[in-house]
Amino acid sequence: MTLSSLQATVDSIASSGTAVHRPVLTIIFIVIAFIEFLIIIYLLKKSRSSLQFGQLSKDKLSGNSGGIDMNGLMNDINKSRSLYKELSRIYHPDRFADPEQKVVAERLFQEITSERRSYKKLLEIKDKAHKTLFIN
Repeated sequence: MTLSSLQATVDSIASSGTAVHRPVLTIIFIVIAFIEFLIIIYLLKKSRSSLQFGQLSKDKLSGNSGGIDMNGLMNDINKSRSLYKELSRIYHPDRFADPEQKVVAERLFQEITSERRSYKKLLEIKDKAHKTLFIN
């Protein structure tokens, strides 16, 4: 190979432009992609350390968030449903003809409706209703 043939080969590659610039562009794109990857990794580590996702999910799975007794809560809701139905049927204001009893029954019915998920409160309202309306 002579110097003139080598010069002709270099000139033909340089004139086409694609063969010389393609490796340079590929390297630039690889470097940019690697930098973006490092930024994503940094942001993920930063968010995990500040939010502590693992600890939050453990609390939610165990059901001990805030010290709530979930079994007691579910039993309370299930018991209160039947008691609510009973009290709303017995102390409904439309069952009373006397206007004074009707006003008291309306107030009690509103309390029963607002506390329909609390078994203890419904028991207190039931005792209060027995004393005020004299119904067994």
